[in-house]
Amino acid sequence: MSTPTAPIYHDPKVAVAVIVADARGILLQQRAMEPRIDRWTFPSGYVDRGEQVERAAEREVAEELGLAVTLTHLIGVYSEPGNPVVLIVYTGDVPSSATPVVQETGIAAIGYFAPDALPPLAFDHDARIIADWQAFVRDGQEVMPR
Repeated sequence: MSTPTAPIYHDPKVAVAVIVADARGILLQQRAMEPRIDRWTFPSGYVDRGEQVERAAEREVAEELGLAVTLTHLIGVYSEPGNPVVLIVYTGDVPSSATPVVQETGIAAIGYFAPDALPPLAFDHDARIIADWQAFVRDGQEVMPR
């Protein structure tokens, strides 16, 4: 009789992103690294093993933009066939007096953009996330990602 072997799991990677928006628009950062160098996306990053996802979202905004963010709502959880990343997206508020400052070499620039005047977005799901966020703002309720 052979010895049973433990199954091998290929777990997904969990990432978080935060939509910070105010009267100036949506706060985006321009990527200074591959993939999708020079394109724009939300403050985001991977969740560390054992880290609570909400704390990871707050940490990423602080690490990348030097801002203390208060998470306000869950916009959605996004995944795609064949992609090992599961992305959890929140909205967040920062103090109106706070100024974002690039904190990492992986970011080339930061800026606020009106939803109808966005720069080239980095990832296919970014436009879908913005549409879901706009529906949330319009309707005042969370939406089910498509």
